Amino acid sequence: MEHMGGAHVSIYMPTVRFGPDAEQNKVRFKNLIRDAESELERQGTRAADARELMEPAWKMQRDQVFWRVMCDGLAVFIASGLVRAYKLPLNFRESSSVNESFEVTQLLPLLVGDGSFYVLALSKDMVRLLQGTRDSIDEVDLEGLPEGLADAMKLEQVEYQGFVHMVERSGPPGTGGTTIFKSHGTERDEARARLLEYFRKVDAGLHELLKDEHAPLVLAGVEELFPVYGEANSYGHLLSEGVPGNPDREKAGELHDKAWRVVGPYFEKDRSRAADRFAEMIGTGLASTNIQEIVPAAYDGRVETAFVALGASEWGSYDRSTDSVEVDAERRPGDEPLLEIAAVQTVLHDGTVYAVDRSEVPTGSEAAAIFRY
Repeated sequence: MEHMGGAHVSIYMPTVRFGPDAEQNKVRFKNLIRDAESELERQGTRAADARELMEPAWKMQRDQVFWRVMCDGLAVFIASGLVRAYKLPLNFRESSSVNESFEVTQLLPLLVGDGSFYVLALSKDMVRLLQGTRDSIDEVDLEGLPEGLADAMKLEQVEYQGFVHMVERSGPPGTGGTTIFKSHGTERDEARARLLEYFRKVDAGLHELLKDEHAPLVLAGVEELFPVYGEANSYGHLLSEGVPGNPDREKAGELHDKAWRVVGPYFEKDRSRAADRFAEMIGTGLASTNIQEIVPAAYDGRVETAFVALGASEWGSYDRSTDSVEVDAERRPGDEPLLEIAAVQTVLHDGTVYAVDRSEVPTGSEAAAIFRY
């Protein structure tokens, strides 16, 4: 978001994970590279310079190893001295663009908490972390986390099973709750202490992975263990409701379906609340659908929440010296993507952006914003 100046190429495409159609990934990427080179030349870049800038993309296109493992979508960003490629769990709208900054709107559902979540599948034998969106889920590679209870604590299975059957849950997951023991004794107390230490080791490893995240975390596991993990948990976005059962028997897709039933209403509630606030604020001067008002407010850090329509575009220019925005009916040389600017500046000033279908933007416009003041 902060990288600006000069030609910035942004390429998005949906990708096929496996099967005969996966071969089309490279073909589609090749076509998008060519589109980017043509756009660079149309904007005044010499053909040789355009080819040189896009050479990293051509190398990527020819790299057989790169294409062996894919996700649902591919995002590639290229500028002078900078190349980034991300395989991500989003079905991107296919596009190739050249601007003074990178196009990032399609990434926002992952970056600002509207649709990205984690599932921690926890059992005595296995620890799995999965990252999901509305449409898909993928395993996250784990390093530094124990593989299971025995790996962490060298605890005998009989002790674990004895503990599981001697507790009752009296509180939702993530709250710490109260653990009620059906029986007492030094051995069982020690078993619980070891289990809690195991969960703390898991939590410590997750802290390194998720320390900059704000996405909700859903716990999947034997329900009686939820309050115990809640006691160990330090991640601030663990949801109170979890997915009960033995997660070792669940495939990623099955965990996705069960977790989405928990996390889907969580996302919908926040977005609906923001839409309701917009409806209350419109007409008071603290909300707007006018891009000429939204862009300056975003630059000034006044936008608290913004809705931006995915796939929509508004072209024009913004003069910071006069705080004025000129909107063009169609793109002209030197124009800037105004919706993109509004979204990026809102995020950079710690606001929330919902990148959604146009039908989900309040009033059905291309953008809507709630102002802090």
